[in-house]
Amino acid sequence: MTSLPFTIPGVYSSLAELEGIARLDEGGFVLEFSVKDAFAGILKSQPKEILIAFPDLAEATFKRGLFNGKFTIRTRRISVIAEVPGGSAGELRLHCRRKHWGVAAEWHHN
Repeated sequence: MTSLPFTIPGVYSSLAELEGIARLDEGGFVLEFSVKDAFAGILKSQPKEILIAFPDLAEATFKRGLFNGKFTIRTRRISVIAEVPGGSAGELRLHCRRKHWGVAAEWHHN
């Protein structure tokens, strides 16, 4: 099973960063993540896992940047990603490193 390590920087007014792993499941995208403080990285939340079912997925796109790529997940309902810090209006932007761009590009789906 292929996975995509990701971050969502600047959550909670830039006081924390979300780190996680996304993977494809037969039912949709599974996001497993935890939040750590942005200063020393000492304070860390317990890992959480959510499923974004394929029927709830509106769009999944990938754009390459200079250093990081952005894999964007857009859902049909805001409540699907309500538990994920850093999401807004039914959209999550997962930042991924260059070495994982192949996985993100493979998952790209409109």
